[in-house]
Amino acid sequence: MDTSAPSEPRLVVLAGNFREFLFWCRENKRNPRDRNLIYASEMHRLQGLGPIRWISYGTAYMRRDYWEMRQYLNYLERRYQCPEQKPDGTQSETPSLET
Repeated sequence: MDTSAPSEPRLVVLAGNFREFLFWCRENKRNPRDRNLIYASEMHRLQGLGPIRWISYGTAYMRRDYWEMRQYLNYLERRYQCPEQKPDGTQSETPSLET
């Protein structure tokens, strides 16, 4: 069993339903069973994810939990960002995650 962290951030697809997620996969030539690709079906699926990128697709904005999931996905995306380097070589402060 491979327990190493993925080399690139996982991609979370926030789609209106599973059929739209599959359509997105076909459209972008991605395998829906790829371990670095996640369909955001419910909030509990997002718990414990490491570095992520995410996209919203199709009728996701019509979901009841859209704004809550979007807020949490933004939080996860910011949480694992590398701190930016200042021109003098020092690292900038990590942005506040509170909204």
